[in-house]
Amino acid sequence: MPRGPKKHLKRLNAPKHWMLDKLGGVFAPKPSAGPHKTRECLPLCLILRNRLKYALTYKEVTTILMQRLVKVDGKTRIDKCYPAGFMGEYREPPFQRIVRGEKKRRTRWLTVNPTPPPPPPPPHPPTPPPPPPTTHTQTH
Repeated sequence: MPRGPKKHLKRLNAPKHWMLDKLGGVFAPKPSAGPHKTRECLPLCLILRNRLKYALTYKEVTTILMQRLVKVDGKTRIDKCYPAGFMGEYREPPFQRIVRGEKKRRTRWLTVNPTPPPPPPPPHPPTPPPPPPTTHTQTH
């Protein structure tokens, strides 16, 4: 009998809110140990590959992450299977895009672009200095 934690996850046993197709292969990425439970998270490789469409394959996801281009909640992550939470913020600096995950109902996990903050108000123009006093000389 095998000992220790399970290291593989079959695609059919993956959580349904990951929305993986049945015929896409045998295995699904198993989330690493981290801040969120397996059933309440989405591995980072699925966010980049399936949701945001930044990569076509698992190897391309690895390439993106190893270039340290992705930040999760303000911290650079290079773990492909990092368990990203539902309300986390995912930032890709070269694309200048911030994505926030939201759980909608019980079976959907959406990536939503948050509304950008309003632009700061323009600074007040500086007041021009007063004109120099003029002296009128009377000539006769």
